[in-house]
Amino acid sequence: MISLKSVNKSFNGNSVLEDINLSLERAQVYCLLGRNGAGKTTILNLILDLLTPDSGLIEVLNKPGNKLDNQSKARIGVLREDLAVINELTGFDYLTLTGHFYNMSGIAADHKISELADYFFDEKEVELKKRIGTYSFGMKKKVAIIAALINEPDLLILDEPFAGLDPVSAKRLVTYLKNYISPERLILLSSHNLNYIKQISTHIGIVHKKRLFLDSKINDFPVREGESFEDAFCRLIETEIETEI
Repeated sequence: MISLKSVNKSFNGNSVLEDINLSLERAQVYCLLGRNGAGKTTILNLILDLLTPDSGLIEVLNKPGNKLDNQSKARIGVLREDLAVINELTGFDYLTLTGHFYNMSGIAADHKISELADYFFDEKEVELKKRIGTYSFGMKKKVAIIAALINEPDLLILDEPFAGLDPVSAKRLVTYLKNYISPERLILLSSHNLNYIKQISTHIGIVHKKRLFLDSKINDFPVREGESFEDAFCRLIETEIETEI
């Protein structure tokens, strides 16, 4: 569903990604890991054609990433790190507008909004009537998550989905994503929360020093005996840093 071949990207002459090769298929939950500024969000933005690579090829849904038609784009759901919600609208109006962009009927959009809001919000009737600008960051995140899911996309791209969520909401999202996995869908996400990632991911990619230096199935992730997933991640990064020094 997604392919990156020899992709390079720089900003103002400074290289940020070099020779990125990645192939993602249906039925995967692929998580990009890395330190702050490693380039995870840049990779997602390249896939979404929000940035243009300096060189290399990107394909999404078996088409060049910069040549997707509206029908193909309607198969993609996106949660951006900056959320990109409209603060002047109520939660309900924003989600209704999102459904309209996906060409959903009013009845279908209302049904899906109600279903997702029942799941992610405790008092949806009150909370969705408020302007988004009055929400906490966590509340905005939940609205943005619902917007990404409203059209039941085949390709779901989530940038730091757990950041800002309280533990109950984060657990609900983990459960939802587990149930959302299917042979026809691909979930691609980035996150710093390794506890949630190891619960849902089928594959892991670590971005470090401009490159994708590890691309592994979750079951093949090099965790040593007695070592936690988090400790293994830190060991890999620190070993890479020591090697470079």
